[in-house]
Amino acid sequence: MHAGARNNLGNTLLQVGKHEDAIRELREAVRLRPNDAATHYNLGIALREKGETDAAIAAFRVAIRLKSDLADAHFNLGLALARRGRFQDALPLLRKGHEIGSKRPDWDRPSKEWIESAERKAELEGRLDRVLSGEERPRDAAERIAFAELLYAKSRHPESARMYAEAFAADAALAEDFDASNRYKAACSAALAAAAGGADAAEWRGRALEWLRADLAAREKAATGLADMLAHQKEDSDFASVRDRLGDLPEPERAAWSDLWAAVDLALATALPAVK
Repeated sequence: MHAGARNNLGNTLLQVGKHEDAIRELREAVRLRPNDAATHYNLGIALREKGETDAAIAAFRVAIRLKSDLADAHFNLGLALARRGRFQDALPLLRKGHEIGSKRPDWDRPSKEWIESAERKAELEGRLDRVLSGEERPRDAAERIAFAELLYAKSRHPESARMYAEAFAADAALAEDFDASNRYKAACSAALAAAAGGADAAEWRGRALEWLRADLAAREKAATGLADMLAHQKEDSDFASVRDRLGDLPEPERAAWSDLWAAVDLALATALPAVK
């Protein structure tokens, strides 16, 4: 099969959610046609969808090297860097993608809004070290949430979870914001902090459990997006260490986490519409 056919097949497989198969076909297309920017770009998209962000970044960089005016490659490279919490690196790429792409009549990306969001986060990124050192304080509890999200993106999970805890202590209403899912995100950070091991792993697992219990109870009362949230929670890789590897947990933590997942299953079964 020639490169064009493999590229088309890879894109088709990606559209139906077969990420691994799509990546295999697109890698072969790249091997057969290494100087085609669009093929490297398509591979980057497939890698990104599978969660292989670093590999996607590399593919987008090659696409830009081969075709410097490829707006989508600039923009998606910027988004991939932002996913890694590298907003100051992402911002010029997002701007370049918008500059090139907005001249096209078919450009329908909300690129101005994404650039504005990246600008705000790049400003926070520039202040991050001073905030963590205590040289500067966040302006308010809401800004602590923004710093917590930035730290999560940078895989600095203990610091992220700690920032969430400080935000909730300053303004408890932030934990109850279902639209922002702040408490759920805090639990993700705490679970990942625990998964890294260390002397405070049990403490972070306890905090994650506390936040998830509170979130489940509050959402059951509100019945707001409950089924979607619980279905996501059962698949969320952030909780793998306390969901898929319960046998590795010490007692009584194992029992407590088992009870939580049983409660999640029960709540999900209740929230889903009955099959007729």
